[in-house]
Amino acid sequence: MSRLFIRHMGCSFSRGGPLRDWFIFFPIEWFYAHWTDALITINQDDYSVSNLLPAKRRYYIPGVGIDLQRVSDIPETRRKELRESVRRKLNVKDNDFLIISVGELSKRKNHATVIKAVHELHDSHIKYVIAGIGSEKNYLYNLIKKYHLENRVKLLGYVSNLDGLYYAADLNMFISKREGLGLGGLDGVAHGLYIVGNRKTGMKDYISSPENGLLVNSPIDIDEIASAIRNVKGKKLKASSLEKIRKFDHSNIDKLMRQIYLREFFGENV
Repeated sequence: MSRLFIRHMGCSFSRGGPLRDWFIFFPIEWFYAHWTDALITINQDDYSVSNLLPAKRRYYIPGVGIDLQRVSDIPETRRKELRESVRRKLNVKDNDFLIISVGELSKRKNHATVIKAVHELHDSHIKYVIAGIGSEKNYLYNLIKKYHLENRVKLLGYVSNLDGLYYAADLNMFISKREGLGLGGLDGVAHGLYIVGNRKTGMKDYISSPENGLLVNSPIDIDEIASAIRNVKGKKLKASSLEKIRKFDHSNIDKLMRQIYLREFFGENV
């Protein structure tokens, strides 16, 4: 019986990405692709790049799956309760504009740029909280102290249930320097939260129009990030945006993966 080599690929290089990443990572992917029967990618950029690799077959699936149905089933009354209770706990007033970021405290997640942008805006009603742990904790804490933002920016640490935080927020900042799809961003959209993301990542698979988010060209440009925050204040996610991300629900992903494995292992056309 012949062996099948199936790989899930998340590119460390992408179209328009740093040449350094192409020089380092593309040769590695190209080498292993010679033995790859099926290559599975989770965003359109990676699927496009996979055509440059000598794998036998390539597939695209929209992410690894989120529990969109669970979020959709949360009653509106419960959402309002969570918003009020979490904002009260964070000392965020009704007329404050709360920004959140969810993700590890690392250079890749790029929280420092958002902190600098918040400082540049000089608006006491803009609050920013970050949920996550990581090696950049002390650096970010010192940055907050440097700009005297202790009353406006908070590091929340690990948050086990993000529902309340998403409902309490007015904007999700997810401007990672590099990201495959960005589940933290997609999860925010699923909760009905407007998002600012990075155009040079897989986020553009679900931030497809101004109705559900804004994509920046340079995630490390403080002026561009500050301008993005200023321009999206007051914007709300349209209900139609949730229909556009139905394909990312784990039930659809499970179905697509089952089809791929049946085709690859048993030759079934499903």
